[in-house]
Amino acid sequence: MNFIVCPLFIVYTYGAKNCINSSICMLLYLVPLLPEDVWAREMKLSPGRVHQRSDGHVDPVVLNGHDCREQRKDADVFRPAVSPLSVRCCSWAGGIFKEVTDRLLAGAGLALLTPLLLLIAIVVKLDSKGPVLFKQTRIGKRGRPFTFYKFRGMYVNAIERFPELYDYNYSPEKIQTLRFHSKHDPRITRTGSFLRRTSLDELPNLINVLLGDMSLVGPRPEIPELVPYYGEAADTILSVKPGVTSLGKLVGRDNITFFETLDLDLEYVRTRSVVRDFWILYATVFMVLTGKNIGH
Repeated sequence: MNFIVCPLFIVYTYGAKNCINSSICMLLYLVPLLPEDVWAREMKLSPGRVHQRSDGHVDPVVLNGHDCREQRKDADVFRPAVSPLSVRCCSWAGGIFKEVTDRLLAGAGLALLTPLLLLIAIVVKLDSKGPVLFKQTRIGKRGRPFTFYKFRGMYVNAIERFPELYDYNYSPEKIQTLRFHSKHDPRITRTGSFLRRTSLDELPNLINVLLGDMSLVGPRPEIPELVPYYGEAADTILSVKPGVTSLGKLVGRDNITFFETLDLDLEYVRTRSVVRDFWILYATVFMVLTGKNIGH
């Protein structure tokens, strides 16, 4: 029940009023600083191309005709004239700002969403046997493994019942068409289907943000078995913390292929900024509330 203890601890330490007011004031201060066309500019994606070798590995990614390892002067998608948001996330100041903002918003989110978290926990427990939380090893920044938390949406004996779905040895042809979630996954419970469709199963990811393993925005954390398929692109993707939400999830919402997601993750790493992070968070809330993504 860590997902209950964490928000209560935050409220006890900082006070619910302080947690909520700090987050709201930060957003109210930052949002007016955005020029009117910033959201329109952020909507313009320029996904790159992933080159796959015959052995199934991924070569260094070419983005808009340039190797992703090159330092490009035009890497920023948008840079306001005079604004703290002009600081890129990859700079020292941007990194500190992103870290502080992640912790504040995650803490406030857990505190505010405690009633919803308790309700989901009760429904998950009543729907099928097993723990409320699903724990799994994922790969984080610089390849460091960590324990990943989300609401359980699968039957506890899914591995025994469907072992073929846990075979991660893919041929080059199979990996090209691999999708993370099929529409008719027999492992998913009734509650799990709803939670996955609404992305509410990801709410416990906020615990990982508080622990410092994840960020609010970044490439989604991958299981160890699939990281080798990143090939040389892994150095780029694993150079940042994984996120609760991502550009790939926002655009495709689990309906795009493995390599399409990889493209968008690399696009995010190359163009990440405080502006883009806030846009992705804003668009994610819109996506969860309306059930619509921004298209691909």
